[in-house]
Amino acid sequence: MANIQVRALTDADAGLLEQFTSLAVWTPQIITLPSAELRADPRLAQYWQGFGRPGDAGFAALIGRETVGAAWARLMSGSAPGYGHVDDQTPELSIAVVPKWRGKGVGTQLIDALLDALTEAGYQSVSLSVQQANPAVGLYKRFGFTVVRVHDAEYIMVRSLCPIDDSVA
Repeated sequence: MANIQVRALTDADAGLLEQFTSLAVWTPQIITLPSAELRADPRLAQYWQGFGRPGDAGFAALIGRETVGAAWARLMSGSAPGYGHVDDQTPELSIAVVPKWRGKGVGTQLIDALLDALTEAGYQSVSLSVQQANPAVGLYKRFGFTVVRVHDAEYIMVRSLCPIDDSVA
C-alpha cells in the first residue's frame, strides 16, 4: 500500500478543487469536464469557487508529490443549492480520487479526516449526492451515510455527526 499523506486544504487550493470537481462528477463512463465547462456551470462552480470562506473544510491526499484525491465540504444555499443539499445548516461533502488510486484507501483517509473536522467544527450532519450506480455508494454506507432522498439516478445521503451517548437509556 502506498504512503498516503493527508493535508488540510487552504484558500489557495481553489484551482485544485476546480480540477477535482471535474473528477467528482461521476458517470458510468469516466469522463472529466473541461475547466471552461465547470466555470460556465454555476451549480458546479459553487463547489470550489471562493474556497476558504468561513465554514469550508477540506483535505487533499498526496502520494509522493502527486495530489491523488481531495475531499471537502461547504454550506451551500440560496437560489441554486448544491446537488446534495438537505438544509442550510448541513454542509455538503464532495470527494474525488484520481482513477488509478481508487480502491486503495485514499477515499477512506480523506473522509475520516473530513468527518473529524466537521464534527470538531460543531456540525450536526453532512450530506452528499451520488449516482446510484457509483461504486462509492458502498464506501459512504460503510461511513454511516444513509439515503434520505432519491432524485432521478442519484441518492441524496446524510450522515449524522452527533456522538451517540450509550449511557442514556
